[in-house]
Amino acid sequence: MKDKLKKEWPILGTYIYIILPTLLFVLLWLKVALSAVLCALILFGVWCACRDEDELWRPEKDRTVIAKLVVVLALVCLWVLYSGIGGSVVQYPDHMYRNTVYRMLVDEEWPIRMLTDSGDERSLSYYMGFWMPAALFAKITGSYSAGLLFQQIWAVLGLIQVYYFLCEKFKRVRLWYLGVFVFFGGLDAIGRKLTMDYYTQIGNRFEWWAVIFNYPSFSNHLFWVYNQLIYALLIYCLIDRQKTNRSILFVWSMALLPSTLPAVGMIPFAVYRALQNTESGQKLVLRLKQLVMTCLSPANGVGFLVALLMTMYLLPNQSVSATLPDMLSGDSNTMNNMGQAIGTDPTFHAYPWTTKLWMYLMFALLEFGIYFMLIYRSQGSKPIFWISLAVLLICPWINIGYYNDFCMRASIPALFCLMELIIFALQDYRKKKRVLLLPALAVALMIGSLSAVDTLQGAMHDTVDLMANKEQVNLSTRYEGEVIVNDNFSSGTDTFFFRYLMK
Repeated sequence: MKDKLKKEWPILGTYIYIILPTLLFVLLWLKVALSAVLCALILFGVWCACRDEDELWRPEKDRTVIAKLVVVLALVCLWVLYSGIGGSVVQYPDHMYRNTVYRMLVDEEWPIRMLTDSGDERSLSYYMGFWMPAALFAKITGSYSAGLLFQQIWAVLGLIQVYYFLCEKFKRVRLWYLGVFVFFGGLDAIGRKLTMDYYTQIGNRFEWWAVIFNYPSFSNHLFWVYNQLIYALLIYCLIDRQKTNRSILFVWSMALLPSTLPAVGMIPFAVYRALQNTESGQKLVLRLKQLVMTCLSPANGVGFLVALLMTMYLLPNQSVSATLPDMLSGDSNTMNNMGQAIGTDPTFHAYPWTTKLWMYLMFALLEFGIYFMLIYRSQGSKPIFWISLAVLLICPWINIGYYNDFCMRASIPALFCLMELIIFALQDYRKKKRVLLLPALAVALMIGSLSAVDTLQGAMHDTVDLMANKEQVNLSTRYEGEVIVNDNFSSGTDTFFFRYLMK
């Protein structure tokens, strides 16, 4: 019994972290009878999942390892601090909406339903999972600031766990793993020069050189969409370490509320992991049959119910509903919105298809293509190499959201997988003394790091400038009535979920 507890308790903390937003949503947004049943089922699912987990890898207990972990903790705290989470430094523009969602969760009664100025009833429909524990803490303490501090601590806890799972994968603690994580990005600097800095000069960010296509660095993700990034990476890591299929759907379903689009991009990796957990050497049909049979479990049954619930909650989101019909269209409103956002004429995107293809090919080469070419000799035999490549090739052509949100967010798991493959390749090339491939890959990573450097430098510059003028950091927010009518954040209430399931 003691050995079993020793195995399950460390991983239980990670499961509590990933289920908490969904558990709070079920507990406080749904009708009482449904809420009680689903809460009990989710807790049962956690028990089943923890029982099936392998024991966490533990590094050797020596002073060097402890010192490295202390340094990692300090650097992650600094990374989170400069990201703007919690408002200790100058925040990027999108934070005004994220701060407003947090404030609404603190101020309004759950579930949030509001009347617009025109008298229509709207409900908050958004991937808001990250803020729910912090908002509840702020409600209990009666302090916005306490909730903001909670957000910072919550973000640090999540990123530390991601780093730990990264170390577990390689069975060693290395500081440079964190360096690659923080600074990993595409070769945007080259793309920026090829487009002669045009889009940066008109107020665009470093990574927008391809305009309609964008794969941000992990630092850029943390600074703009931390609410999706942290949960996406942590749940991806949990799926990646599953040794049976009895909980894989349950784990994946927990990504839907905090990181909806990355959860979609995670599906190919979850399917691959499930196939890996089946017996190899069989015909594909038999293997798929075994996959289905091994996924039939109580925990996955709970995961299916959670996925169904979250789909009913999130799918009516006005932004998703408006863009789904055009999700594979080259002439979607998403492209026009991008043109308006950067100050160009919307007809800018009415390029011939061949021109868009040319931009896509250049984007694919610089954002991830060169990396895949450089690691092919070491990692090209792995199926996960081709899966991540396929996902990154497909994502730019799917348009969901007001801008090209799907391209930017659904790619997070594939980019993290690519980063892991690069770390594997670096270690392999160093061991085998590949005198050309090792420095070439290192140079590519250094060029790719300029995207993250640009993001970090911007935050530092703005904050230092503010301090030099002896000004305080003010959290920017929007009027709540403006957010509730914004298609990105809300939906109408004339749906099955809002009529029959919500309080």
